[in-house]
Amino acid sequence: MKMYFGLDVHSKTTFVHAQDGEGATIYSGEIATTVEAFDKLFAQLAPPEQTEVAMESGSMTAFVAGIVHAQGLVPVVISAAEVRAKARRVGQKSDSRDAFEICDGWRRGVYTQIVWVPTPEVAELRMLLAARQSFVSDRVSAINRFKALIRGEGLAPKGPWTLTSEKSWEKALKLAGTQGTLAMIAREHFAAWKRAEESVKALTASIEAAVTESFPEEIELLQSVPSVGLLVGAGFLAAIGDVSRFVDSSHVSSYLGLVPSTYDSGGKERHGRITRRGNPYTRALLCQSAQHASQARNPFNPYFRRLAATKGRKRAVVAVANRLARVLYQVLKTKKKFDVKYLGVEFRPETKTKKVYYHQRKTVKAAC
Repeated sequence: MKMYFGLDVHSKTTFVHAQDGEGATIYSGEIATTVEAFDKLFAQLAPPEQTEVAMESGSMTAFVAGIVHAQGLVPVVISAAEVRAKARRVGQKSDSRDAFEICDGWRRGVYTQIVWVPTPEVAELRMLLAARQSFVSDRVSAINRFKALIRGEGLAPKGPWTLTSEKSWEKALKLAGTQGTLAMIAREHFAAWKRAEESVKALTASIEAAVTESFPEEIELLQSVPSVGLLVGAGFLAAIGDVSRFVDSSHVSSYLGLVPSTYDSGGKERHGRITRRGNPYTRALLCQSAQHASQARNPFNPYFRRLAATKGRKRAVVAVANRLARVLYQVLKTKKKFDVKYLGVEFRPETKTKKVYYHQRKTVKAAC
């Protein structure tokens, strides 16, 4: 017998609604959001293998999807925004009604915005990358707090001030002295930085091990692209997952939020800032890699240089990040290493000289 399930998932409880192929209710009730409760429910109802279990996206989605998958069923995650938008009783929300809406709507083919459920390997990689980013933020926060402390006491040194190694920290700690409250707080900031630094290094090693074990071929292909290293490649793999679920490269850049927003109505067309949809961490990694396009030896440099001259550096960086995402998609799809000819550029070193007639004098103020 064909069966359909709809789940309204919360951290402690989940409301379940099940129907047959004709829409008749088979089960409707509330269970605990635990492995044992779901095992008992599926043992009681005995759904056929590959039965689809629909739920809306949320913080508990990955956990419940894993339970469903372990039962030999197919988890289907629907965008929460679409579930709310297509609710038939607006303003009459309840857990039981939400579960019914999800189950009945999925049976009737109402929902179209389906969220991809990552494989266990991709989910693990996402978890590692998120943890690393969290400790990177802690490391930056420790540096900023220490600098604010020293500046507040009027002890900030002149010139550039970077705290990226223990040696630079040892030099900076001398500014706070060795006794008193200031010295104690400064040492605590250093300890926080050191703990975060050790965690970042450990998680980076774990990411490398996970990628090498689960995606050896893919990471090798991605790293063949200039300015793409381990973290950028891992971030792209974690965000994209199965490359076959995208029709073309433009869908990838749109998925990552690297395309401009568009308003086209009444004969008027306007373009704004990028949409910033999708994974912000992956988007940031691609933009960081795109910064390398300003270097003359980078094959993306002609494209960057042309855009920077007309649109400005920031827009040029985002445009290169967009193109970089498209290139990474093509590399994974074709399973071929990067070839510079696909960018429409060629390696032809040349030296250009420019004669400058006027220079700004540093000792005399300008008249205007």
